[in-house]
Amino acid sequence: KLSHKIIKTIPHVIEIDIPTKSIEDLRNEFKIPPNKFLVCIVGGNYDINNRRSLDTSIMSFEKFYKKNSNAFLYIQSFTFSGLKFVNDLHRIISYLDIPIDAFIINQTKIEYTKILEIYKMADVCVFGSRSEGFGIPNIEAQLCGASVVTNGFGALKDYTYNGICVPYLQQHYDHIADGIWSIPSIEGISEAMW
Repeated sequence: KLSHKIIKTIPHVIEIDIPTKSIEDLRNEFKIPPNKFLVCIVGGNYDINNRRSLDTSIMSFEKFYKKNSNAFLYIQSFTFSGLKFVNDLHRIISYLDIPIDAFIINQTKIEYTKILEIYKMADVCVFGSRSEGFGIPNIEAQLCGASVVTNGFGALKDYTYNGICVPYLQQHYDHIADGIWSIPSIEGISEAMW
């Protein structure tokens, strides 16, 4: 019925206020050691099926750190209390060879403006989700000037402009979500951080 009209789909409109603080001030505020190559992982840790795949993103940082000891990892995540989750981030790191002075994990819920500040101060943000409907954090990070490394599946593949989209290892069926997801490449994400 609208054959006389040109119709285009715009999946989302994102409007953000890019932080005005300097990167140096932000890193000081977040207690990031000076002159470090800062890798940030930001995302909710609330899916029992491990959709955000924070574990593989952390393992990718471990590989990266072994080749670049000047790297520093900042993780901003949150969980809902009272529920048991797949990703106990401190436990995951305890199994890996990442020194205690090479990372900070903040699992408190923070204001949205602080999330944008994390993106701005990062050298690279890692979004290694097994599946994403749209991946708004990925786009927000890029709008704040951060380079991104993403798992090349679904929306992350479609909306990675300022960074590297890493091919996934293989697809798999997730029975909880009842859909096809992907397995991120730890090696590929690690290499893309350079």
